[in-house]
Amino acid sequence: MADKSCMTQEEKRARWREYYHKTHPRKEPRTFYHQGLQRIVVHDHHSTRIFWSRQMLDLLRQHFPTTINDELAGIIGVSIRTMVRKARELGLQKDPQWLAAIWDERRLMARVEAKRRGYPGSWKKGQHPSPATEFKKLST
Repeated sequence: MADKSCMTQEEKRARWREYYHKTHPRKEPRTFYHQGLQRIVVHDHHSTRIFWSRQMLDLLRQHFPTTINDELAGIIGVSIRTMVRKARELGLQKDPQWLAAIWDERRLMARVEAKRRGYPGSWKKGQHPSPATEFKKLST
């Protein structure tokens, strides 16, 4: 057996893989109904995969263009990341007009909140940070 310090990185990885497979026998994938998620899942040794039912896909196709992602993910019962990944896989996109309206609404809400708080972090009307150097050329 070669000394570990003389081994290449690939040889070290191969030894680790061999050791891992001896100590962690591969389990067969299981398909079962998950009570907490209330859906059928496939669990192999490393991850859990959900089955997208026709109803879930129909909801996604119908509501994705005009619904906020976290609301729709809650309705469907998956994580936001899972829902967005599936939407990309299906080629779905947000409606540009709806998206612009949401952005405008959020900007207006942010403006109202900033005004309520007294514009923290911004200049107030009539405030001069440095009147001595304002509108004067700096000598270099």
